[in-house]
Amino acid sequence: MWRIVIFTGELNYSVRKGIIDIINAFPAIELLVLHEEKRLPLQKRVRLQYKYLKANGVRWVGYQIGKLLKYRSNKKKCLSKEADKKPGWVYTVHNISAKENVDYIKVNDIHGQDVIDLVRKFRPDLGVSLAAPILKPRLFEIPKNGTINLHKGKLPQYRGMPPAFWEMWNREKEVGCTIHMVSEKLDQGDILFSKVIPIPRFSTPGGLVVRLDEVGSRMTVKAIDAVLTGKAKTKKQVGDGNTYKRPTLKQESILRKRIQQKKSYSLLRHYGKEILFSLYVNPYKYIVGKWSCYKKDQHISVLLYHRVNDDMRDPLTVGVEQFDKQMEMIKERYTVVSIEDVISGHVDRAEQRPIVAVTFDDGYLDNYEYAVPILLKHRIPAAFFVTTGLIGTNRGFEHDRKKLGYYLDNMTWENLVEMKEHGFVIGSHTVTHINCGKHNKQKVKEEIEESLETIKHKLNIENVIFAYPFGKKDDITEEIREFVKKCGYTGCLSAYGGVNKKIDKYNVKRFGVDSQFTLRALRAHIEGFTNKSN
Repeated sequence: MWRIVIFTGELNYSVRKGIIDIINAFPAIELLVLHEEKRLPLQKRVRLQYKYLKANGVRWVGYQIGKLLKYRSNKKKCLSKEADKKPGWVYTVHNISAKENVDYIKVNDIHGQDVIDLVRKFRPDLGVSLAAPILKPRLFEIPKNGTINLHKGKLPQYRGMPPAFWEMWNREKEVGCTIHMVSEKLDQGDILFSKVIPIPRFSTPGGLVVRLDEVGSRMTVKAIDAVLTGKAKTKKQVGDGNTYKRPTLKQESILRKRIQQKKSYSLLRHYGKEILFSLYVNPYKYIVGKWSCYKKDQHISVLLYHRVNDDMRDPLTVGVEQFDKQMEMIKERYTVVSIEDVISGHVDRAEQRPIVAVTFDDGYLDNYEYAVPILLKHRIPAAFFVTTGLIGTNRGFEHDRKKLGYYLDNMTWENLVEMKEHGFVIGSHTVTHINCGKHNKQKVKEEIEESLETIKHKLNIENVIFAYPFGKKDDITEEIREFVKKCGYTGCLSAYGGVNKKIDKYNVKRFGVDSQFTLRALRAHIEGFTNKSN
């Protein structure tokens, strides 16, 4: 049985997922996870704050206040719910520490003598550094086969941190991910595996990190297997390279403005809308929200997404980092539920804030590549309504071909099986994305039936929900709605906007979210700005 020791300085989603991926890939290993939670002496913390204040100026004060407020908000979250079975629960610290072959230990100083003695007693075959502090030889040389590090950057060109920022600052066309042996000099050990990823047109550092996290996790598993089976081949780093440090807040602002220049909108109109949305949202908690809580009739907002990527910006697409921030926001501010709970009526309406459900239509591959990791990270339930005749094929949607001139990639049935196992809902969106209100009724009915049977057969799902393609009011007829009921679908979703006061499970309203939605705009719509509630 192999023994692996993991060194880490933080247990964010990326690190937790990396640990679980290692466990899943090597079920027979013994794993020691050492998590350094170092609390610096007050004097040193004050010196560091002074150093950052000098580097960043008065911006640092506002930045720290924002961090403090966010910390206080996160601290109020109910940690006792960490073990529930929502999507992403497998990547929680609770689940990791509960594994029989995992020994999870928090340490104050990862280089303390007690930790050194513990690692030596464990006798690891390999060390793995995942977001760890800079390791010293007396620690990383203990494992029999040395220690490997996941570095989210191309070596030797981009040593140091943070991932993706300096590549975008330098206007590179690609970003790298590297697995290398840990050496005494930072990020200068021999390379085991490396991969480069193109930087899409509308990328942001945060969006690229989502991709790097997924790529890095797979590369780490590959590298562990190669080292432990004696198949690893390393190569020296060629060239002097550059070592980067954390950017200043001013540099972050400059890059953010440069990225925003790619957007085409009137600044006056943009800020005018932001003020309007802010005026609408802020009184909500104290007036409408408390009244709805008292009346036990809080409304439900069902969000409709189609694509999440940084290749394009149109009415069907949101950016990767944009989606990440949106999910973080709704997780912090609202009660997030599954669409299945909405359909079944298992939702407590005595909430002070609106209730939110997240859905996706069509079945684009970027849902699996970008949206799913973000949903898992924030532990948000979501539903994906797929066009079954296009899943796992090279065929695409006609509306894409007409507008873009080409088809976009779709998910596969293997992707959907994995998503179902994570706890996501998979529903029907017909076979070919047919317009149910405007095409031949017999053809529409055939597609509704066939899509239902395909999902039941391929995914072993009994209770299937239907979402209308197009989904505007004139795309929906009472005859087709009745046929959906007759077929045995448990619910039916539209796409013509509005929020839900009363739930008709065969007429659940949804409103679309696209790249034009700022966080304030999304908050305003969730809290009823559209004023189209039933």
